[in-house]
Amino acid sequence: MNEDADKMSANLLPLSILCLVLALAPASGLQEFPDSPVTVKDGNLDSLVKLYSPLVIDCWKIGCGSCKLFSPTFDEMAKDLRGQVVFGKLCIDQNRKTKQKYHVSGYPTLLVFKNGILVYSHVGNHPKFELEDLIRSTLGLDSLN
Repeated sequence: MNEDADKMSANLLPLSILCLVLALAPASGLQEFPDSPVTVKDGNLDSLVKLYSPLVIDCWKIGCGSCKLFSPTFDEMAKDLRGQVVFGKLCIDQNRKTKQKYHVSGYPTLLVFKNGILVYSHVGNHPKFELEDLIRSTLGLDSLN
């Protein structure tokens, strides 16, 4: 009888470890979505696009007045859509490969990725509710209203 109890006890330990790992893992199976924009660079763009879906990137330029005005709105959207969308910021002046790859010429430019693919780009600063609606409709997310 003791041998059976020892076998059962030995089998329960790996099971309890597995339960603990599953309990601590994000439900989506992906990295937990941050509530503030991540820093995007030429060197990490591809890995971020694979890690997070969907991903919305603000391509901004140093000295761009519209970009400065847009930055707080973008930060708010990251909080509003946490758990549904990851937001990132990329300085075009320091990341020319991305600028060329995605033909970014106006600022700010939003690049919207879903399942690793660029599905939409948007140029300009617009009211937050318009941008959130645009992002939701582009990505097929439920509206808050």
